[in-house]
This record gives sequence, C-alpha cells and structure tokens, in this order.
Amino acid sequence: MHWAALQGNLPMCVWLRKLGLDLSLANNQGHTALHKAAYKGHAPLCRWLIENTTLGCSRKPQKPAAVLPEPEPEPEPDSEAAACCAGFRRDGGGYTPAMIAREQRHEALATWLEAEQQSSCCARHSEPSTGAEPMQLTGPLGKLEVRVVSDAPSQ
Repeated sequence: MHWAALQGNLPMCVWLRKLGLDLSLANNQGHTALHKAAYKGHAPLCRWLIENTTLGCSRKPQKPAAVLPEPEPEPEPDSEAAACCAGFRRDGGGYTPAMIAREQRHEALATWLEAEQQSSCCARHSEPSTGAEPMQLTGPLGKLEVRVVSDAPSQ
C-alpha cells in the first residue's frame, strides 16, 4: 500500500482497499499511505485517502467518488481514536502529512491537508504537545533537535 501511495497509483490503492487491506496501517517510521502520498505531492490520491478511508475523518460526510468504484466499508477498529483521522497523526519524527508536503515544496497540497485536518474531528484525538519533548527535524543540513519553548506563563 505504501509503495502504491508513494507512486500515486490511485487505481492500485482502490484495488488494495477492495481486497480488504487496512489502509490506516503505519510502517516502522509511523508513515501511513497518506504520509507517502503527501511526500510525493499526489494530491488526487491524498484526497481519495482522506475522503474514503479512516485516514481522514470517518465522522465527516463522505463525498461520492465520481470516477472510482464505491469502496467497501472498512472494519470497525477497537477504539474511537484509532477509527478516525489515522492519517493526520504525526510520524516517528513528529511530522504530519501536511508538514511533509510543505517540506517537499508541495505548498498547495500542504495548505489543503492542514485545512482538512483543522476541519475534521482529529484534533480531539491528537495528543497535545507539551513542548517538553524534543522533535527531530531532517532537512538539507541534516538532523536538528528542536524544543518548543513558550513565553506564556505556566498555569
């Protein structure tokens, strides 16, 4: 699934879903198919994944696919948090799909992914960042460890 998403192969992703593959599975780096599609800037695949799988908000009204066959419903996961917005979670390095898209200079896709994340219910399921834990960023200059420090007084 991740290879198909990385290549932007939407028909293959639809077929894999019809076979019953759990599209919300993450690899050892914490990447889902949405992270992979965002990395390469495959906007149509990102839209399909968000609108037709639990990688997006399962409580959001689903839009019918005009060209693609209607996907079969995925099995119900054990917990409410796992059932919804799995694709918007941070990977092992602390990156969301929107952050990955922006880092790869897919600005329009990054902006759209951020809007989808904000308009979904995934904010209820995400863990708030305390700023205490470091986040590793990887870029053209290598790895950088960052800690977010707030100027606001603690309560």
